[in-house]
Amino acid sequence: MIVVLRCRIWPAVAPPGLVWADEALRYLRRTLPARGIDTEIPAPPRARQRLSAVIARWLEWRGATCLERSLILQRWLLEAGRPHDLLIGVRRLGDAVIAHAWLDHEDPRGYTELVRLAPSRVLPRLPDELAGAVALR
Repeated sequence: MIVVLRCRIWPAVAPPGLVWADEALRYLRRTLPARGIDTEIPAPPRARQRLSAVIARWLEWRGATCLERSLILQRWLLEAGRPHDLLIGVRRLGDAVIAHAWLDHEDPRGYTELVRLAPSRVLPRLPDELAGAVALR
């Protein structure tokens, strides 16, 4: 088992994609309550499709909600050249109605789609010389 400790050297030793995902998650947790689904996430550094599973596992390990995870992965995949819609749906479980968010290439697991959000609402990619200097706030 690999244990990751967050500390001052974390950004220097962790892969840039994981640092970005972690910062994006903290950013969403601060801004989603006030801005809602219109929260925009800046572009990741050098996104690669093959790292999507690693980013997804990292977000799972960090306790991201399905909405946080879907928003972050939508932005990651858009930068990697694979745009996907984010879907929000519901399903009934006994007397309760359960909501869930996922991307259009994922299994909806019995949820009925209510909302579909295209990736066009995200911020453009920053020039490479600025990307390392801008942190999510």
